[in-house]
Amino acid sequence: MKKQGKLYTNAADEARVRSIAEKITTVLPEKIPVKIYLVKDETVNAFCLIDGSVFVHSGLLRTLKDDNQLAAVIAHEYGHAAARHGAENLTKLMMKS
Repeated sequence: MKKQGKLYTNAADEARVRSIAEKITTVLPEKIPVKIYLVKDETVNAFCLIDGSVFVHSGLLRTLKDDNQLAAVIAHEYGHAAARHGAENLTKLMMKS
């Protein structure tokens, strides 16, 4: 995504997302490093990679009404990382090959 120019920087957006993510990671059963990336995309979406990297679309940030909603989305994404859903999906894909 970086090579495609889809990632963007915005100090206010990054600080907002990082602050919320840091609070959430303090209560996770396993420590996940806070790796936040902003995606220049108007869809209302966020996703998490196997390593716990969270990608938040600009469209999501513009749509949410407050930080509580953003916290719910980020917590949901960290839930995927904690439950190892990415690794599980990758394993399923590899088994089909």
